[in-house]
Amino acid sequence: MHKEETAPPKTHFKRLRIWLIVTTFLLIILCVGGFLLLHKTTALPQSVTSSLSFPVYYPTSLPAGYQLDKSTVKVQDQRLFYQFKKGPNTIYVIEQVAPDHPPDLKNLNGFGQVSTITGEAVLGTANSQPTGILLTKSTLVTVDGSKGMPVEQIGTLLQSLRSVQ
Repeated sequence: MHKEETAPPKTHFKRLRIWLIVTTFLLIILCVGGFLLLHKTTALPQSVTSSLSFPVYYPTSLPAGYQLDKSTVKVQDQRLFYQFKKGPNTIYVIEQVAPDHPPDLKNLNGFGQVSTITGEAVLGTANSQPTGILLTKSTLVTVDGSKGMPVEQIGTLLQSLRSVQ
């Protein structure tokens, strides 16, 4: 009697192919993720940020629905101005060199401290507008919102500010 010869199982090749596909996919994800973490991106033009003598800060995330109004980005007297808009609401940002004798943010009436990783920050209301102030070693950032806007939206923006330089 003659035994029938059978082909070797193809499961080994299937496993190898699946392993290669999964490994390639994971490497792509790691490369893209690493690039995004290491590559600082901002909607502010580099020609604007590089013309300033202090580190510029830009939020890594915005309150829901807000977008940078690129027509408002300008530098005047070594101060950077830009705005975020959502319908009738506007968030106004002004950045400048930190003063030689900075204000004591802890003693501002009607303001409370906000935890940030970039510097000392306070949040409150001034002239019926939500206002936040961030003070780093070299930059003073003031963030104001439209009247009636929730102060928490300014706090969210303050907490997400990171240096873009």
